[in-house]
Amino acid sequence: MDSEKNSGLWTRRDFVKGAAASAAAFTIVPRHVLGGPGFIPPSDKLNIAGVGVGGRGQSVLKGAYANGANNIVALCDVDDERAAKTYAEYPNAKRFKDYRKMIEIAKEYDGVMICTPDHTHAMIAMAFMQMGKH
Repeated sequence: MDSEKNSGLWTRRDFVKGAAASAAAFTIVPRHVLGGPGFIPPSDKLNIAGVGVGGRGQSVLKGAYANGANNIVALCDVDDERAAKTYAEYPNAKRFKDYRKMIEIAKEYDGVMICTPDHTHAMIAMAFMQMGKH
């Protein structure tokens, strides 16, 4: 039975077609529209650790954090006083004095920002690369 012949009443077939079209339209909406402007879904965020976060390391981490684009989950510095400002910016991040202890929780983060002096940078970078960290 055609809907034109049915004097303006909808048939089951018309209803199912309309419902299917509405469902299809809803599923093709980009996720940033549903989350609002600037929304970054948790699945698109990296968990980042930082070594040598006092001084230059603080600004490097800010770039990696980029207003919530990533998560800073672990921080390491031998000088707590120099790193205090960085620790205050990321209060939920785990703190370490020895990068070798941070390697033990390597499953919790995706990459490492190493901001130590040159004479220690290579050794620390090699340790994390051997763990498969970027």
